[in-house]
Amino acid sequence: MAKKMTAEDKNGMIAANVNSFTKKKPAEECEKSGDNCSTKSRREKAHQAGMEKGGRTMTREEAHTILMKYMEGENYILHSYAVEAIMRGLAKRLDPDSVEKWGIAGLLHDLDEEQCDWRNDMKVHGPTSVEILKKEGVEDQELFDAICAHNPKCGVKAKTPIQYALLAADPMSGFVKAVAQIYPDKKIASVKPKSVLKRFNEMRFAAGANRDYMEAIEFTGLRLEDLVDVALEEMGAISDTLGL
Repeated sequence: MAKKMTAEDKNGMIAANVNSFTKKKPAEECEKSGDNCSTKSRREKAHQAGMEKGGRTMTREEAHTILMKYMEGENYILHSYAVEAIMRGLAKRLDPDSVEKWGIAGLLHDLDEEQCDWRNDMKVHGPTSVEILKKEGVEDQELFDAICAHNPKCGVKAKTPIQYALLAADPMSGFVKAVAQIYPDKKIASVKPKSVLKRFNEMRFAAGANRDYMEAIEFTGLRLEDLVDVALEEMGAISDTLGL
């Protein structure tokens, strides 16, 4: 059972997470990359992207606010952060122009975790998240489809890179955490890719982690080894937030 967070815990986690994902680029870095780092520019780009797709595009900050509104269990929230991190890393390789969108899909993939009786009916896990997002004024079919496709039992099968990535990133986040837990220091920094791959082939280890879903990353053109590398790098980058 996920630990229920106090208001103080939640505020601390919000602050730590915002620091992890929303650091501003130094001016000189923006100039080198050619990016316009102004808040106005980013908002205009997000709005334009939303208009092109016929719906409203969320910012990461908005998505995080929605997450904290509907989720209280600390373990669920940390899992959401981990999947977000992996999705952002995968997007850097597969769809560099959509890092924010892929990250949001990871952040909100389990939004309905505490809002529906998925333990007795897995078909509601995913569609309920979509209902919540629509209630919050979000209209983004690509995001909706990715969230639903991470749970094939709801009837939506992965077909696109973002959908296969989320299907794979979800169990990989927990699997990497399970590997870290067997090390004396329980730190992700101690985990080597070969250790993750070795445990992957030990079917009794973290038996609940769906190997088929993790291997679905190959439908994006990446290998399982690539997914492991991304997971270790991106989860490692927010290890303080994750407590790993």
